[in-house]
Amino acid sequence: MERFETMKKATVLTLVFVAACGLGVSGCRKAAVETPPPLLAEELAGGDLVQFWSTTLPLDEGETLEHLYCRRGNLYTVSSTNQLRCIDSFSGHIKWTVKLCDADVTPSDVGQLGDEVAYVAVIDKLYGFLTDNGQPLPPRHLKMAPSTHLLVAPPFVYFGSHEGWMLAEHATHRGQSWDRLMHATILSAPVAAGGLVYFASEDGEVVASDGGQRQVHWTFKARDAFEADLKLSGTQGFVLAACRDYSLYALNPIGGQPAWICTTGDPILQAPMAFGNRVYVITEPHVMLALNELDGERPLWSTENVDRFLAASPRALYVLRTDGMIAALSHQDGSVLFTLDARRLDVFSLNEIDGQLFLATRDGLVFAVREIKGRYDDQEAAKAAPDEKAGQEPVLIQ
Repeated sequence: MERFETMKKATVLTLVFVAACGLGVSGCRKAAVETPPPLLAEELAGGDLVQFWSTTLPLDEGETLEHLYCRRGNLYTVSSTNQLRCIDSFSGHIKWTVKLCDADVTPSDVGQLGDEVAYVAVIDKLYGFLTDNGQPLPPRHLKMAPSTHLLVAPPFVYFGSHEGWMLAEHATHRGQSWDRLMHATILSAPVAAGGLVYFASEDGEVVASDGGQRQVHWTFKARDAFEADLKLSGTQGFVLAACRDYSLYALNPIGGQPAWICTTGDPILQAPMAFGNRVYVITEPHVMLALNELDGERPLWSTENVDRFLAASPRALYVLRTDGMIAALSHQDGSVLFTLDARRLDVFSLNEIDGQLFLATRDGLVFAVREIKGRYDDQEAAKAAPDEKAGQEPVLIQ
């Protein structure tokens, strides 16, 4: 009898507990909590920005987004399982997906030949995919595995190697490929302009070679290693070489003599960014300097706590700060025009084409942010007939 009474009490208590749980927010079932969007609409509006498009990648369980590469007309993503996806940078439409390699292998960044072929290196093989539909081209066996980003300057794909070779792989004719030994590891991605290609190595040497063969035009020797990617300045085409000897060298493309040297007092491990007649560089303690392209020995202004470059437009230079904020800085004096809270974002792309921001989260949300009155060279303008494109201005986003 006592056992029966005990069971009866337990049953009543259970029914009361279940009923309480069903009452709602104060019961056992927690109220759903809305997750705020990665960027708030009011923040975007305050900076005269608009979310132009967003797309969600169809990631598998356990798969995360790791890398975002901006190339003209396309945005490429690489996931933790090495799935390569191509996104139309104007519409956000996912054009195609391919599996590059196993997850324990690290592929190179994505290079693009014109608007037709995307290239990725996996160890010592070069893979090409048509940008329209992802159709693969026959893979190419490379003499060396790349140790740098790929530079695609038609008709070659240029890169450096850990063994100290600078290599040029011809896109269509293997017999025209060439290489040259620099005797030290190459970690800086090369640049090319005016028929020349420029490489820099860890022994502090910059080499200007004929782009189509291994003929050296000039060499420059610094006091320490080059690790940051080489860049070109905006109007003069100076070769910008950031060195571990605390200096940024602006080398004349003809002859290799320094047009100027900016000594920062700290190592420079990131590639500089050029926009118009300005050159921007970030030193090791996250200090960004703004330099005049013609005479960059003395900084025009500086600002602290800058982690990386994101994009630039005539209105602003966009950077990611160490506090997780995206800051729009004035080209004139470095003042902060406005900020965006990017702490809910995980993956950022460097856009050297225009002022558009390409941002993403690990779970596969990718979106584009634009200035409301910005000008962009969009797909519609690029696909116009030649006679229609003559004198045509880039698309204006209103």
